[in-house]
Amino acid sequence: MNCHLASGPDLGFRRSEMFATALSALSKQVGSEFDTDGAADFNFILGDLNYRFKTTYQKHIKRVEESKNMLYDLDELTYERMINNKYPNYNEMPINFYPTYKREFD
Repeated sequence: MNCHLASGPDLGFRRSEMFATALSALSKQVGSEFDTDGAADFNFILGDLNYRFKTTYQKHIKRVEESKNMLYDLDELTYERMINNKYPNYNEMPINFYPTYKREFD
């Protein structure tokens, strides 16, 4: 599934709602329902999910090298997957890059 979820800070819950709606549409077929896992061996989610790191560039830049250790505290997608049990049975590939932020001009 390719999707482009809502952008903007503090909208992790809204992004998860949008994904749940899309996943629900995939799991239904006219006249009957079927399990998306039964329709294919693998399902992939691709696109701009727009989940954020819950901090700002100014607050985080001095700690950016520690980012991979902060996923449970600051990453919206990790929070939605692990705490709110969104994206059930989906796995995320290891994160091997630092968070990005919109450029801030002084």
